[in-house]
Amino acid sequence: MTTKEDDVVDSIFTASLKDYLLCFTNTGRVYWLKVYQIPETSRTAKGKPIVNLLNLKDEVVTTVIPIREFRENQFLLFATKLGQIIKIPLKDFSFPRSVGTNAIKLRGSDQLVEVILTDGNKEIILTSRFGQSLRFHEETVRTVGRTAQGVRGMKMKGGDTVVAVTLVEKDHLLTISDVGFGKRTEFDEFRGHGRGTMGVRNIQLERDAVVIASCAVMDTDEIVVMTASGIVIRIHVNEIRVIGRGTKGVKIMRLDENDRIIGIAIVPQDDESGQNGTENGTFTPDDE
Repeated sequence: MTTKEDDVVDSIFTASLKDYLLCFTNTGRVYWLKVYQIPETSRTAKGKPIVNLLNLKDEVVTTVIPIREFRENQFLLFATKLGQIIKIPLKDFSFPRSVGTNAIKLRGSDQLVEVILTDGNKEIILTSRFGQSLRFHEETVRTVGRTAQGVRGMKMKGGDTVVAVTLVEKDHLLTISDVGFGKRTEFDEFRGHGRGTMGVRNIQLERDAVVIASCAVMDTDEIVVMTASGIVIRIHVNEIRVIGRGTKGVKIMRLDENDRIIGIAIVPQDDESGQNGTENGTFTPDDE
């Protein structure tokens, strides 16, 4: 797609025309949108601002989840910046409201970071911006109704905040810092700490660096990495080394002095060309 200046692709997923999109915002609200309500355009079009499709009120969308059926045995797991975890049955969101509604109750200045869909029997990993990761089973989080505050998922210290939540699935945990370092790590290295603790060191960060993304990936996945200056590269996940937690990782992207990585997106392999690349070129990670 074509993007405006300072805009980047945040997520990519497939959905059918009659699916609902549950759009969750940083303030803990949820909005419903049918896929067919989004105008269909060409592959390279900019699309329509989501603020024109939803009745947003001084908030930004942090997570969009496509839902075909509101099943009894599925749950939504919410993670906030200050480490709170809330688990709510998916069926509690089966009654759309055109103006949106409160999904969870946030404390003070806390904000919603991410929402994931689960079956109630998964293990979760929370990762903080200072490089800590905590693994726990979602059975330790009791199910509550909408507008609940939930329980402590991860203990925060010294200005740290949660930046990502992911299911323990696929092949490895991919972690990337804003200064261009990244690595894959075996999930088995994140054991032994229960919910409500600070977890363990995931990645060794350079001074002033922070974790920008942490997610479960398959060896066959590709990722698009985006910087604040608008540079975009596409990398095969299997080009990023699998190394232990607490290590620095490898340089996956060379950055100008004042540039920083601001996000990544997992994308399908390029079926059209069979090549790994974007208009801005490709990059082969360096071992460091």
